[in-house]
Formats: sequence, structure tokens, C-alpha cells
Amino acid sequence: MVYLLLTILCTILIIFFFHLLQTRRQIKQLSFQLQRYNREETSMKVNLSTANKSLEDLAIIINETIDKKTESEVISNQMQKELKRAVASMSHDLRTPLTSIIGYLQLINDKNISEEQREEYLHIVLKRTSRLHTLIDNFFSLSTVDSEEYLLQPKKTLLNTLLQEILLSYYDEFTTAGKEPTIHIVEENLFVLIDETAFKRIVENVLLNAIQHSNGNITIELKKEDHCVLFEVTNTIKPDDTPDIKHIFDRFYTTDRARNHGNGLGLSIVQRLMNKTNGQVKAEINKDEFNIVCTWHLYQQV
Repeated sequence: MVYLLLTILCTILIIFFFHLLQTRRQIKQLSFQLQRYNREETSMKVNLSTANKSLEDLAIIINETIDKKTESEVISNQMQKELKRAVASMSHDLRTPLTSIIGYLQLINDKNISEEQREEYLHIVLKRTSRLHTLIDNFFSLSTVDSEEYLLQPKKTLLNTLLQEILLSYYDEFTTAGKEPTIHIVEENLFVLIDETAFKRIVENVLLNAIQHSNGNITIELKKEDHCVLFEVTNTIKPDDTPDIKHIFDRFYTTDRARNHGNGLGLSIVQRLMNKTNGQVKAEINKDEFNIVCTWHLYQQV
């Protein structure tokens, strides 16, 4: 009986010993793969075939961590590329009007030019300065809208009246551009829970985009569909000015390579503000027409 017990005990110890050796070998294998990954000698995840449930769970957790690290690196690389592109675009956009302003100021300072020329150059400087102000304002708006500190103050707002006020304030812009928009605002009062400043900025950016890129007609609508309010702007476009819908809301995207008529920030700000105001925005192209639709839910009294 004693010999039988000793035999069983020895067998158990031998099995335990081999199991321990196997576990140690698998841990070394796991450690070796992790070291190679950390030294960037491989991008492969750990591969471990084992009957040990604890080691298998550990390998799964390690691979999940590697996946998250890889995803984080991809996002980081994308952000770095976007930052470099943003800095390059900002530098170009700011340098162009500044160079122009300096050049015309030097001409204005020339005593040999006529008063008529001086007035003409001064008018150009004012226009370039206004463009520079718009650029800086857009850069600032984009940075603040993306920050967590940017808080809205939504309240029950009558969009019919507010939109009419905004359109009236843009009379000079439409006149200067030689555009006479067709406006359709539904008579029914449309209330939305929204921050007024955010709504104004959304409308202004969409209007400016239409004015800058319209090849003729501009149609502005405010209407109701089901339980939603739709602000819609449609403008005709030139064949060589057709935007890429996939990138229309990307920062710094513009169809104008010379960037003479925009910096590609307006619609990007619109998309971010629409998200902040719990709305949706979409852009479509139908033949020679470019269409932007902003949608919010109607305000409902609780």
C-alpha cells in the first residue's frame, strides 16, 4: 500500500514537474516575442499554443494591448500629418494677404502716385485686411470648437426670424458678388433648441461658401419635414470647381488650389458645430448643383 502511494505521488510530482517545465518554456517564448515586439523587430502579435488557460488569457490580453497601441500609433501619425498640413496651410493662407498688404502699403507710401491710385491701393489693402481678419477668425473658431472647454448655451429659438436677420445682414455680400438669392422660408414658426451664436456661424459659413463658389443661382430654404427643421442652400457650380464630397468637410480642403476664395475651414467648422448642436449636415452634388442640408429636431415642449 505504501509503495502504491509512493508511486502515485512520484507520478504526480513528475507530471507537475513536466507541466512546470512546459509552462516555463511557454513563458520564455511569450517573453521572447514581447521583447522582439518592443525592440520593433516585428509587428506581429504574440502567438502561443497552450492548454494553460491562464497563459492563454494572458496572451489574449497582451494582443489586445498591442492592438490598442497600434491603433493609438496610427491615430498619432494621422494627427501629426494633419498638424503639419495645417501649419503649412495656415502659413500659406496668412502669408499671401500679408505679402499683398505690405506691397500695396509700400505703393501707397510712394509720393509719385496720384491720389486716385492711392485711393485704389488703399481700397485693396482694406479688402486684403478683411480677408486676413476672416482667416484668423476661422483659425480661432476651429481651435475653440474642437476644445472641450467650448460650451454652448442652447435655448428655444425661432429659426424663421433669426435666419431672416442673418440674410438681411448679408445683403452687401450678395450685392458685391452680383448674386441675388432665391429665398424660401416657411411661414410656420419653427422652434429649435440651439445656441444662437452657433446657428449664426453655421448659416454664415454655408452662405459664404455658396457666394464664393456659386456660378450663378443660389437658393436658400428653411422648411419642415416630419419632426425636423431643414436649412438648405443650393448653388450652381462651375465644371472645374466641382468639390470632392468625401473631403468637403475636411479641414483646409478647397477646390481652389491657389486658395484665393477660401481656406477650407468654413464647412469644417459647420460640421463640428452641427455635431455640437445635435444636428446633422450632409452635402450632395446633382449635375451642376452643390447642395448643403443642415437638419435639427423640432423643439418639443416637455
